[in-house]
Amino acid sequence: MKAIRKIIKIPKDHKITIEIPETIRDEQMAEILVIFNNDEDKKEKADISEAMNDPMFLEDLEKVNADFV
Repeated sequence: MKAIRKIIKIPKDHKITIEIPETIRDEQMAEILVIFNNDEDKKEKADISEAMNDPMFLEDLEKVNADFV
């Protein structure tokens, strides 16, 4: 299995062209996966990471955990 990874900005015409290396034989099957990175997802992950160091959050988490022990 070979993989080609390329990170691009979506162009205004919303069309992406993929160039396949000449070493890949004709008629070979390929799977194409497009993953969109959302800036809001990055912010949410940053907020979660920040919460893990927040003393009040950790205290509340310990209290909830104690209720189930």
